[in-house]
Amino acid sequence: MEPRMPSSLVHRRQGDGYVPLAQEAKAPTLAVNPSAPRKLGTFEGVFVPCVLSIFGVILFQRLGWIVGQAGIGQFTIMLVVGYLVVVSTVLS
Repeated sequence: MEPRMPSSLVHRRQGDGYVPLAQEAKAPTLAVNPSAPRKLGTFEGVFVPCVLSIFGVILFQRLGWIVGQAGIGQFTIMLVVGYLVVVSTVLS
């Protein structure tokens, strides 16, 4: 006597939209062009954005202390300079 299979497997055997693992579509691969010039290196592309993110977190955590020590005018100047650095990094 043939063993009974669960109904979900029977439906899969009958071609109910089931695709076996061997026939699944493969993920597309990215073509790498080694002759293309690199735009950003390790320092400009990784280190600077990470450091700017860390400085942004520190600025947010120390906001009250900075305003209390420097005053609202100097704090505004520091904030504008920081945003200019971030915007120039993003646009590069």
